[in-house]
Amino acid sequence: MSLDLKREFLRLLREDEEFRYAVMGLLGVADLRTSLDNLIKAGAKHGEVIDKLRSSVKELRKTIEALARPIKELRKDALSEDVRDTAKLYS
Repeated sequence: MSLDLKREFLRLLREDEEFRYAVMGLLGVADLRTSLDNLIKAGAKHGEVIDKLRSSVKELRKTIEALARPIKELRKDALSEDVRDTAKLYS
């Protein structure tokens, strides 16, 4: 491509909006922009889903902690009984 042709092409890109859009169409820029917009929307939706999952995990963690407390107490009581029973055997 000659230097004059390159300069003319660049000038047209800068100054001629219709030419610029025609070139963008040939290059598929509009398709890329649409795809990018779709990806941005999907990313936002994923962010919302992640926020909901975080909230669910937080609630599940609270539930597990609440369930673990009585289990620890039962284990503690059972160990105390085992120690008492063992002590009785040796006394």
